[in-house]
Amino acid sequence: MSKSLKWILLIVGIIAVVFLVMKMKGSGSSTEKVAVEKAVKRTIIESVSTSGKIYPETEIKVSPDFSGQVTELRVAEGDNVKKGQILARINNRINIEAPIDGVILSLKIKKGESVTGNSFSIGTEMMTVADMSLLEVKAEVGENDIVKINVGDSADVTVDAYNNRKFKGIVTKIANSTTKSSMASMSNNDVTNYEVRIRIDSASYTDLGANNFPFRPGMNASAEIRTKRVENVLSVPIVAVNARVKGSDKSMEDKRNEEKKKEEEIVAGTTAVDELEEVIFVLQKDGTVKKKIVQSGIQDINYIEIRSGLQEGEEVVIGPYTAVSKSLKDGMKVKVVAKDKLFEE
Repeated sequence: MSKSLKWILLIVGIIAVVFLVMKMKGSGSSTEKVAVEKAVKRTIIESVSTSGKIYPETEIKVSPDFSGQVTELRVAEGDNVKKGQILARINNRINIEAPIDGVILSLKIKKGESVTGNSFSIGTEMMTVADMSLLEVKAEVGENDIVKINVGDSADVTVDAYNNRKFKGIVTKIANSTTKSSMASMSNNDVTNYEVRIRIDSASYTDLGANNFPFRPGMNASAEIRTKRVENVLSVPIVAVNARVKGSDKSMEDKRNEEKKKEEEIVAGTTAVDELEEVIFVLQKDGTVKKKIVQSGIQDINYIEIRSGLQEGEEVVIGPYTAVSKSLKDGMKVKVVAKDKLFEE
């Protein structure tokens, strides 16, 4: 055998060994690293988040029934008034009285100005009187969440002017028709919104000073409306639950890619609901995962109720997201690591 042939065989042998080692390493690295968490029972409170502005529940615009000149003006903006109190006089003979106990929220006229009015139409707006003892948040809620809310639901209200402070609230009114802003944007296929009114419990802000009007009309506010509460129910982190094509391990992305390959027209999210099933991947003693079909219930910001398909104490895969949503398959071998170690080499 010639030396050149020996060298060729040696090089080929080295390449074969390197290829074999790389293949073995590659097959070893195919084991998916995952984090797991036990399914346990806990209390879950479902809530709907919304935002809006603060306004008095009752405010009345004061207008005259007669035309004439304002000869007396007895109040200024911010004054407290009692029902029946004279606010102004027209032509020195017609009294304009406060319709309710409240505060002069805005003043539109000055002494000496002329106003118009009659019994058949609304006259000149002279001022607005508001009852500042009852305040509410006027907020908008989308069509997908409005069905969850009921009059009487409690809420936590936060106001931009008071950082890290929560005030108690209660839903007092839910609109049956859409808001004006929703009507204006319906042509753009935006989500339809409905107005929800949340009364702020005055007992939750007595320390702010009743006479200083801690809340002013138009202040920005946010609310977490608690719509449902269940106690001692089996739950897992929301990230553990994902949708797969019914009867297979195919993710939504796999399904869409197949449709693209077949050159079929596809619109994201058009897979019918009855073609999907909720699944969770459960860690087995042999280091593999088992796909389980589950039925979920309500959820809070972190956890979701599992009504069927899972047992308490079972360890479910909670990450990484790409594994839960796409790459995990029934029977796949996994390596369990701490959540903060998922992306370490």
